[in-house]
Amino acid sequence: MFDEFGDPAATVFVRALRQRYVDGRRELTPLAEALEVLANGGGDITDDLGQFRIYGLAPGDYYVSATFRPPGEAAMAAGYPPVYYPGTPSAAEARRIRVAVGEEAQNVNLTLVSARYAVVSGTVLNSSGAPASASVRLVATDAVAEAQIAPARTAPNGAFTFRGVAPGDYRLHVYEVQSPAGVQEFASIPVSITGEDVTGLVVGTAAGAIARGGVVFEDGAKPNTRLFVRSMTTVAGAPTFSNTSVGVNPDLTFEAAGLADRQTFRIGMLPEGWFLKAVTHDGVDITDAGYDFKPGQRVSGIEILLTRRATSLSGTVHDDRGSSVADYTVVAFSTNAGRLGYQTRFVRSARPDQDGRFTIRALPPDEYYVVALEYVETGQEFDPEQLAIWKALATTVELGEGDTKTVSLKLAR
Repeated sequence: MFDEFGDPAATVFVRALRQRYVDGRRELTPLAEALEVLANGGGDITDDLGQFRIYGLAPGDYYVSATFRPPGEAAMAAGYPPVYYPGTPSAAEARRIRVAVGEEAQNVNLTLVSARYAVVSGTVLNSSGAPASASVRLVATDAVAEAQIAPARTAPNGAFTFRGVAPGDYRLHVYEVQSPAGVQEFASIPVSITGEDVTGLVVGTAAGAIARGGVVFEDGAKPNTRLFVRSMTTVAGAPTFSNTSVGVNPDLTFEAAGLADRQTFRIGMLPEGWFLKAVTHDGVDITDAGYDFKPGQRVSGIEILLTRRATSLSGTVHDDRGSSVADYTVVAFSTNAGRLGYQTRFVRSARPDQDGRFTIRALPPDEYYVVALEYVETGQEFDPEQLAIWKALATTVELGEGDTKTVSLKLAR
């Protein structure tokens, strides 16, 4: 590890990261919290020669990051943002290091780059122009777990301040704002930090949108159960302040308020035997694409269609010798790349039951790659790069509306 002058850098925290797909975007996340990492070998602090050693890693793909911050108040004005091997401040440009069984990766050298940290401050005003009590988040566009910034609350005069902000691109999210009429208001603006302070921001909030619609049962047989409609933000990395859950009225209509950004709609706790078929707005399918709401907008004509004709895909898994496998994960994903993404219905995973069989129900009609794997990390099934690798190992299955199919899969290694 070297400093910006090419000299060995001591007391730098270096750790191994794994790539995961979280909330719709790729992130580099540490193996554990800092103290636990040091105790178990997942990280190290450089010595006086700038050397480090990270040990005890399981075989796999890793990324290496280095973090150093001078002690005291000076760290709030200048410091060293996280740097990633082979020497980039951008997590997106980090180079992967593959570690095999018994292998030792050497010459993983990094150089720290100093940067001036910035102050980001401003004032939040509600739709009436009055100072607002609000929660404020500054979220890095290229965010990683070790570079998060703690949320803030506005002062009585609506003012907020973030200190020690490293250079980069961010979005400033403002939420939990009550208008004079008691309606929830929001705001979201881009902020770019280049080493200079960003002060005097004035962020005006606006009321969330309202969506009205109804639930339709395909054959008209309404079950006797209480229904709820959930709306979910589909903007990757955005806070979940505009997500909501509302009850469905006895006439099967609903109204959801306080919405922002692009939202998808689902039924919470589907009645037994019923499955989502489609969500439309004025006849246009928005099941997976969602609807992009503007501040204060009133949208009617949203229809949630439920069906009892669901697909079913089940089967067993065997190894190279043809023996049954009892511990595995099956992932089914559409062969149409345009239907893949975060929270998509066209990707599902399943674990075996006590008899070693798996079952995946209610996949939308489509053609699918189906692959059996020894282990799948949380969220990995939504990673496009990983799916591109898996499809070469997969079996192709066509599912029509209401189809029930059985497959026998070979465990991929």
